[in-house]
Amino acid sequence: MFFSHSLIKPIQYEGLDGMEHGFTLSELIISMAVLGLISALCLPQVFNEVESIKKEAVLKESIALLNSIIVTESQKDEPAANSQELFTKNANITECRWDLDVINPNDGTDTNGCRLLTGAWVLDVNGHEQFDSVQLDWNGMAPPNELGKDRLAVAFNWSEQDYDDPTWSNENSGFMGSTQLRSGEIKPASMHRDWYERLLR
Repeated sequence: MFFSHSLIKPIQYEGLDGMEHGFTLSELIISMAVLGLISALCLPQVFNEVESIKKEAVLKESIALLNSIIVTESQKDEPAANSQELFTKNANITECRWDLDVINPNDGTDTNGCRLLTGAWVLDVNGHEQFDSVQLDWNGMAPPNELGKDRLAVAFNWSEQDYDDPTWSNENSGFMGSTQLRSGEIKPASMHRDWYERLLR
């Protein structure tokens, strides 16, 4: 089987001089290859940028919601006795689970937590009285589940009294030395301070 030469014609277009010009097959292949290369180089960056914007937005909204929970609780006549009670009874929490299948980077065990209305999880809720330190995970159970990547470490005080413990520290979460928290205050881990402050802008 063969094709007549007259059937294989280049794509025609009319130039400024009024004459018809055409693209050869090789020119079209090269153009498509260049476009494919550009897409391969740019698309991952675009996806990463979109993911980063989404993460920042969820964390910013979650911090605002968490702050509202803490401030409101600190103004009650009888604040929650511990952090688990604080989250379990709050209307801004959709669920709490104490057996989440997520590796806790602090000690390699499963952790626990509560999901905010934003979809983010407040993880590693230890049930402390007056104050607690937690990990705010913007994408919940999805990986990488690592501090500094999808997790932001914060400490907070929901009691009526200011909190000051010169001996408390949590090296794995970035809280070192004295922990001073005013009533209704949220404070980021030192290694997340710049990230936290950027979210508040």
